[in-house]
Amino acid sequence: MLRAATSSEFARYLTIGLVTFGVYCLLIFVCVELMGFYPSLAAGVAVAGSAIVNYWGHARFTFRSGAHVLHSLPRYVAVIAFNSMLAGAIVHVLTRFAGASIVSANAACLVLITTLNFFLLKRFVMSASLSDNR
Repeated sequence: MLRAATSSEFARYLTIGLVTFGVYCLLIFVCVELMGFYPSLAAGVAVAGSAIVNYWGHARFTFRSGAHVLHSLPRYVAVIAFNSMLAGAIVHVLTRFAGASIVSANAACLVLITTLNFFLLKRFVMSASLSDNR
C-alpha cells in the first residue's frame, strides 16, 4: 500500500513539475515577447511565478498536505536554495573532475535533484506532523 501511495505521489510530483515548466515557459514568452522585458528580468519573473505554482501544486495536489503555509513555505524555500547549491556542486564535480560534458552533467543532476527533491518535499516540507510542533 505504501509503495502504491508513493508511486502515485511520484507521478503527481512529475505532473506538477511539467506544469511548473509550462508556466515558466509561458511567463518567459509573455514577459519577453508581449511585455518587452529583458530576458534576464523575464527569467527572474518566471522563476518566481513558477515557484508559486510549484509550491501550491505540490501542497494541494501531489502530497495533499495539511501543513500550514507558515510552516511549510519557509522549508520549501530552504529546500529550493539547498537544491540550487547542490546542483551547482554536482555539475561542477562532474564536469571538472569526472570529465562529463555539460549536457550529461546536467542530465545526471536533473535526475538526482528531482529524486531527492521528491523525498525532501514529502518528508520535510509538506509533512503536517512537522507543522504540529509549534
